[in-house]
Amino acid sequence: MKYLYVSCFLMLLVIITIVILCLMDKSKNDIKEKYEEIYRKFRKKLNTVNKKVRENIFDTYEIDGEIKEWIISILNKQTSHCLPKMYINTHLRRGDPNLEFNYSHTMGKYIILSDNDYNRLEQDYNINNENTITSLIVHESAHVHQRKEFEKEATDINYKNPFKELYKKWGYVFSDISHFSNILKYKRQNPDADDDDIIWSYMGKYYYINCFYDKKKLSAYNVHKYAYPIEFSRGKFVYNKGEPILLDNFKEYNDFFGDVSNNYTPNEIYADYTERLYGECVHNKTYESNEAYKIFKNNYFYK
Repeated sequence: MKYLYVSCFLMLLVIITIVILCLMDKSKNDIKEKYEEIYRKFRKKLNTVNKKVRENIFDTYEIDGEIKEWIISILNKQTSHCLPKMYINTHLRRGDPNLEFNYSHTMGKYIILSDNDYNRLEQDYNINNENTITSLIVHESAHVHQRKEFEKEATDINYKNPFKELYKKWGYVFSDISHFSNILKYKRQNPDADDDDIIWSYMGKYYYINCFYDKKKLSAYNVHKYAYPIEFSRGKFVYNKGEPILLDNFKEYNDFFGDVSNNYTPNEIYADYTERLYGECVHNKTYESNEAYKIFKNNYFYK
């Protein structure tokens, strides 16, 4: 009888342990599903080429709470006197080393730090080096800010999106392009810019500008920046198979926007300009005074 009680007790312990482990596993899965959910719309919009280069990797992870508080407190302290006030997003996560080609980016309300950038942040935190990735977070915060405003516009047709108003002052036009789907198929889709319909106009000419994969050697890292000539005919924009211009060789465009590393779409140009604004305010840096940056500074939006 004694052995029967012991056996029953042991079986009960095993059952309780299994239940606890199942609940823990479900909790982990729920957390994973919660954060995979932020990529749901983006994944759905990816075309075949972009799905292929991403290899279905969309995992993100929590970051250390003390490290997050440390970096945000540095930014708040640094920018407290900046005018105009700078938009700083506080929702940070860390991406899988293979997520978005190990580039920092945003999704929903989150800044997703690349594995490389997070490792640098962690190292700087350990030695209390405040000269860390603050400028990067300012850049990515701008993308979260942009997304919020475009979402407002999507739900209210009367809402004047300040970003779109600025982009128009830069010469951008928002319209679909006929006979262009085969070109867009090889465009690198950017989580920070929904930009299939953004055309740059200059001196009566029109161009679609973005990053494109190499058709002959498809790779996440084999990308070229091109400006495709677009024509305006009978009230609509049309691509008539004109040869693209390598963006580095597009003098008028580069003179207008200046020396900007991410110069292929207005969302990225704006985010790079916010880094300049941060550098001017916090580190007393000086930058070239090109026309687009002047327009940006006169129309910088914080809300």
